[in-house]
Amino acid sequence: MIITTKARYALQAVVYIAMKETDDPISISEISRNENISNKYLEQLFRKMRMKKLIKSTRGIKGGYILSKPPSKISVFDVINAVERVDKKILCPARKKNKAECLTANLWKHFNAEMIKCLKSYTIKDLITKEHL
Repeated sequence: MIITTKARYALQAVVYIAMKETDDPISISEISRNENISNKYLEQLFRKMRMKKLIKSTRGIKGGYILSKPPSKISVFDVINAVERVDKKILCPARKKNKAECLTANLWKHFNAEMIKCLKSYTIKDLITKEHL
């Protein structure tokens, strides 16, 4: 699994909101300005995270976004999986002409499972409270 820009920016934005430690909504433009991520890109990511119920939005002049759960209840996996599919299946091709491909597929399946396990083991709170992970 490769961590894409989508995943990195989504995590960065959620951590930014969590670090603010406020009940007031945070605007996309504030996050964009402070984290150097384009507004349009954040809007796309926030739409997906809102659909997965990781964040809530408020409209109006003082509108913006807040986390829908405490940072201790949102895993890194939750955020990344909201914006892109992390649990892609890696299978041996049905044609089985290439035995080496089937053998290496087991390695990638194991690697992916371990990566998911690791991402699930860290919460947003862990990221903002631990100096060294």
